[in-house]
Amino acid sequence: MPRVHDMLAAAFLQEGVSTCFSLLGDANMNWATRMADDGCTMIYVRHEHCAVAAAAMTFKRKSGKVDVATTTCAPGLTQIITATGAAYHALPDVARMPTQIRDAFAQAIRERRPVVLGVPMDLQDKAWDAAPLPVPSPKRMRHVGPIPPNPDDIKCAATHLANAQKVVVMAGLGAVHAGPQAQALAKKLRGLLATTLPARGLFAEDESCLGIAGGFSTDLARDLLGQTDVVIAVGCSLAHHNADGGKLFGPAHVLKINSSGHCSYYFAQMPSCDLVAVPALVAKAKGVTLWDFPIAHKIASPVMQRAHPAKGHP
Repeated sequence: MPRVHDMLAAAFLQEGVSTCFSLLGDANMNWATRMADDGCTMIYVRHEHCAVAAAAMTFKRKSGKVDVATTTCAPGLTQIITATGAAYHALPDVARMPTQIRDAFAQAIRERRPVVLGVPMDLQDKAWDAAPLPVPSPKRMRHVGPIPPNPDDIKCAATHLANAQKVVVMAGLGAVHAGPQAQALAKKLRGLLATTLPARGLFAEDESCLGIAGGFSTDLARDLLGQTDVVIAVGCSLAHHNADGGKLFGPAHVLKINSSGHCSYYFAQMPSCDLVAVPALVAKAKGVTLWDFPIAHKIASPVMQRAHPAKGHP
């Protein structure tokens, strides 16, 4: 007779999981064994942080797929939740587990954040009545087409750029596939380049790159960033370390380009203008374009298309 851990494995596999990073123990070995038997590639690690922070999150960034990591019960589990800002859901009701798993995948895709599921050990070995699994999240989540930016936001950004003399284009993880476009933008605006710490090396061969913007900035980078009129943050979260507690950019206007307006609550430096749009439509909105301003030629579609390509999940 099938057990709950068999159902759990089936629920994960129907979400398209093909790779799992695992720290095994009594709490997850039956589930992990069934996952492996049914074709999931299991990659074994020695610490919770390796499973989640180093391996699974890197896999997600490179593959674009929702990643899965599993750990046994141990104090390291609480560290993972704290360090990643993950949502946590307990699964105490066997009948609701398949739906909760489906909803957790949907939440991870929608909110672009880790989700931790806690499954009690004693429930995993109970008999499962083989009830049908719910429709998986990819079949329930509607693909959203390109979202045009608010024309007032476009006008705001263009106004700040119109009289700017010193511009820095700063790329974060959301722009790691948009290196050439960000370089072209900086060149057009006669500006410099920088990256966040996670995106370091993106412009390594460009002589106009200041390197990392944040707590690890060089003295030269700090000096030049402090003189900047406008910082164009592409795919950046503008978190505390990136802005060095809000001190790094001085009085500069920060123009943020991102496909999501989420997480503004932890900005160390609030943007002067927040362009929220999924690809290609930043350049033009209701007749107001950045091309109306000579120095503001390109905060536009190629950068957005490469920084946030349209796909079914983040």
